[in-house]
Amino acid sequence: GNSGERKRAVERRVAVIGEEYEATARAGDERYFGAVDGRGPISRRLATIGPIRGIAAGRFGELSETGHALVVTMAQARVKKVDLALGRGEMEDKTNLAQETSYIRRRLSQGVVVAFGQRLAGRMSQVGVNGAMASSRRNGWSREEERARLDRESVWLERVQGRSVVARGRFWRGGGR
Repeated sequence: GNSGERKRAVERRVAVIGEEYEATARAGDERYFGAVDGRGPISRRLATIGPIRGIAAGRFGELSETGHALVVTMAQARVKKVDLALGRGEMEDKTNLAQETSYIRRRLSQGVVVAFGQRLAGRMSQVGVNGAMASSRRNGWSREEERARLDRESVWLERVQGRSVVARGRFWRGGGR
């Protein structure tokens, strides 16, 4: 895009990840090998890997474009793996790209939001009288993590058993789809 265009924070973060890796390699070369020209063994090894593609996630669950590309690649690999494993299985046993992409995005987004929330709650506990409130927030995040785990479990049960969850601990029998 346009150089005057404002970039999202995750895209600004991705733009500097490769530079940070190279700077860290140069610093390691200088510290441990006395190489000051950027041609030390750490920098040479980094160069053999190829270009570094950064992935960044934001506190509201957003992903960088490289993160979205990784999600699609992961979903494609999952669909291919399931198709190979099932051979000629029933259609309802098979998965599709949209379903897998949605599942991966949901899991990743939940994880990112929980991680940022826990990080914030952990820092709040360092602020004197707000310690009790921070503890309460951490407990809330623990409850949220447990709800997310139960959600993942119910989605898994629904897929594996082919039954829709209608109430906690109750499942429809037969063709509920």
